[in-house]
Amino acid sequence: MDRQIQRLQTRLELHRQELRLNIEHQRQYARKAEPEPDVLDQATSSYDKESVLKRSSDEQQLLGMIESALSRIRDGSFGECQHCGKDIDGKRLAAVPWTRYCIQCQQDYEVS
Repeated sequence: MDRQIQRLQTRLELHRQELRLNIEHQRQYARKAEPEPDVLDQATSSYDKESVLKRSSDEQQLLGMIESALSRIRDGSFGECQHCGKDIDGKRLAAVPWTRYCIQCQQDYEVS
């Protein structure tokens, strides 16, 4: 395995661990169901919990993309665009190591 992929694998594994911890903390926070004394406090608490759950959902999605990238490293397909099969630019991988697409395919996907 080349050195860049090893470095990216380490970054992905560290990021995965951070996300897992964050998600667990957010779940614990959201489970706390202490009744608030007044309506304004209830609304604020409800908004805070919704925000935490949204962030948790986003982090769960990112965690899935990281797991997929780590799987591609293991099977040897990391760095290949999953749409066109071409190599993904190293700078793009360094910036977004969980990416599945080359820049052109990503742009095509976002436009459609």
